[in-house]
Amino acid sequence: MLALLAAACAFDSTGTGLSDDGGTATVADATDSTGAGTQEVCNGVDDDDDGAIDEYSAQNPRCNDCRYRLVSGGTEVLSMCTNPLPWPLAAAYCATLGGDLASIHSSEDNAAVDAMSTDRAAWIGFTDVVSEGVWYWVDGSQTDFTAWADGEPNNTNGAEHCAAMRAEDPSWNDLPCDSAEAFVCRAPL
Repeated sequence: MLALLAAACAFDSTGTGLSDDGGTATVADATDSTGAGTQEVCNGVDDDDDGAIDEYSAQNPRCNDCRYRLVSGGTEVLSMCTNPLPWPLAAAYCATLGGDLASIHSSEDNAAVDAMSTDRAAWIGFTDVVSEGVWYWVDGSQTDFTAWADGEPNNTNGAEHCAAMRAEDPSWNDLPCDSAEAFVCRAPL
């Protein structure tokens, strides 16, 4: 599914990376690297040769408009990215970090995402874009927890197919996928 979403995203004029409309979070070609064993730094290059660009490392706790937080006993990292993007572009950006839009499987997961929240809604990896009302996590994990706000999901005007954590509390809302929002990625370390 992520491949389908990524294919729908706009790429820069060279065809080598994804570029947002603000120009601050450009992703370079993943083949540019300095080799395994190198710490990742914020430079648009896959420094540690793992296929991900500018992901978390001890040398890289924040990059561009994303800040990172270790979770799951230090085996995963959440990335809160404040540069607003439509849901498909946010999903593609998370892939460059080696992950997906965040899946949430417990109240503890939900609290960890909420602790990183900003003053605007933030995309998570929950969608019903394939079949209305059938929500699933884009990382393929089981749907074992939800935190919908009262009356949500409501699919206003038949156009809300992507989930976001609300800014005012740790509950979720369905929004149009083309709305530009902050987003949260989840990736293994």
